[in-house]
Amino acid sequence: MNRLLRLLGSMPFAVAVLAVVAVAASIGSLVEQNQPFALDVGRYGLIWASSYRLIGLHDIYHAPWFLALLGFLTVSTGLCVWRHTPGMWRESRGFKHHLNADQLARLPVRAQLNIHADLQAQVLVALRAGGWRWRGEGLTISAKKGQVRRLGYIATHLAIVVISVGGLVDANLGLQVKLASGRADPAPMGRPPAELSASSRLRPDAGAFRGAMRLVEGQADQWVSLNLSDGYLLRQLPVTVRLVGFRIETHPGGQPRDFVSDIEINDPAVRSGPVPLRVSMNAPAHHGRLRFYQSGFDDGGSVLRGTWLLRGGVDSRKMQAQVGQPQSILVDGQPQTAEFTGYKPRNLVSPEASASRSWRETFLSGSQAAKRVDLGPSVELRLRDSSGQIQTETVFLRPLTFDGRQYSVFGVMDGQSEQRYLRIPVGSDGTLHDYRQLLGALQDPATTSQLTADAPKVVAQALPLALQQFLNGGFARVGDANTQRVLVELLSRYAMQTWIAQHPEQTPADALTFVSDALLAYSHWAEAGKPPLVQVDEVRPVAASVLQVSEAPGEIIVYAGMALLALGVTLMVLCPERRLWVREVPGGVMFALAAHRPLDGLNEELLAFLDPMRKESV
Repeated sequence: MNRLLRLLGSMPFAVAVLAVVAVAASIGSLVEQNQPFALDVGRYGLIWASSYRLIGLHDIYHAPWFLALLGFLTVSTGLCVWRHTPGMWRESRGFKHHLNADQLARLPVRAQLNIHADLQAQVLVALRAGGWRWRGEGLTISAKKGQVRRLGYIATHLAIVVISVGGLVDANLGLQVKLASGRADPAPMGRPPAELSASSRLRPDAGAFRGAMRLVEGQADQWVSLNLSDGYLLRQLPVTVRLVGFRIETHPGGQPRDFVSDIEINDPAVRSGPVPLRVSMNAPAHHGRLRFYQSGFDDGGSVLRGTWLLRGGVDSRKMQAQVGQPQSILVDGQPQTAEFTGYKPRNLVSPEASASRSWRETFLSGSQAAKRVDLGPSVELRLRDSSGQIQTETVFLRPLTFDGRQYSVFGVMDGQSEQRYLRIPVGSDGTLHDYRQLLGALQDPATTSQLTADAPKVVAQALPLALQQFLNGGFARVGDANTQRVLVELLSRYAMQTWIAQHPEQTPADALTFVSDALLAYSHWAEAGKPPLVQVDEVRPVAASVLQVSEAPGEIIVYAGMALLALGVTLMVLCPERRLWVREVPGGVMFALAAHRPLDGLNEELLAFLDPMRKESV
């Protein structure tokens, strides 16, 4: 036991533990913590992800070995302070007046002066002016100053103990014991909060925590979610939090400047009524021991109304949906599930990107320059077919302008391809009515028969086949490479005749532009897998705020430790320790100066002290 106490109380052991803790904390800053195992496997591979999980790198600040190291650091540094403080205090109080001239002659920094009548008085004056404390009389004096540096040394080491204790308090050792023993059972991420059992819920007095709370405007709640790698726990708050409103503050150029949540705290201990708080990205709020941080925002269930466009837009069906609520839809007789995942009020891109002819560049975020162009609101949805394949779709609610012409834009992406953008030309009335009318005419057999009645026989035979192939798969399905150009031109002429027959008031140039864009849009839609498109006409936005809520009882302890550390370092740097001895020796008086450690300039410091009393030095 004595050997163990000596090991724990030794300075090398404490320094070694401190180094390991510092390295582990650095790893925790580099490796993203509390991520699902499947995500870690995707990033690092199965072997490395399993190894990280085995040694606790996925949640390093709550790993048993890290908490044990923190405990060893607390005990070791505390024993160091306990062992060395009494001796250090006794040494700092003494003047070492027992040292004689022969012993002091071994010190490297010393000087000797001749004795003269005013020397004793000048020594006392210099000691007072330099802030020295001394003992002795005549020319046999032992002086010291800067002993407060020893307090800085003690405060610095004690600060490590205090900070480690605060870290252990905020690590919530009680919860870690419950998790290890199975008394707290994290629920799977996909399980709704209402289905969680008592073992997945924590009381308001369960210690330190940091969790997330998602609130819709007008909603009140008193539960926060604590993410624990592949599961989560619900922690009850001692208060109820209600979201009054959420807003996004922007710069003049349109970029978001701040996200602000106005909340009300209903605390049973406050009898004067709800406590209003304002939480933003730049200004957290606190109530009692609870702190609130603006973590993000989400769609709280915006209500959407519009039209489903099926078969590329030929068929239509009224649509009413709510973000987050899935609904069923029949596509070519096959059931699919559609879920609107979010409403985005702004889509900011750089002016260069918005003017680019490249669809890909147009919808990338572009540079972060101050000037931005707002492409308007958009809606995102996911489409899942009966086999489980998912296709995502982004719908821009207002027409976008390219080369002076307006288009409705749809971003479509499945799991195996990159996102592609469909541009469907908008008619003179600002809707897709003309586009849908042209597609309807192309799919009408009566129109085909009418336009091919006077055509050559080869055209009358080839056109219906080419048209059917085009409607099934776009331009890529129209014949082989040798005949594709001829058939595409034939289709374009046929579509042009169909459109002019329906809109004789349009000029040939305008009609050609519209028909070309419409055929290209349909071809891209067919190549994208013929997804159902949605035209959103009305949106009632509902905002949701994501707050981070924390309670850190060890925070004040850590702050106290940091203040103690700053005080200790300040005392050690600004209060250097010095000892000075004055002894009579044959032929004069010897002055010896020593510091707590060898320092450059110590000899010059002694000469400066002696300069006012020097008449003839030896």
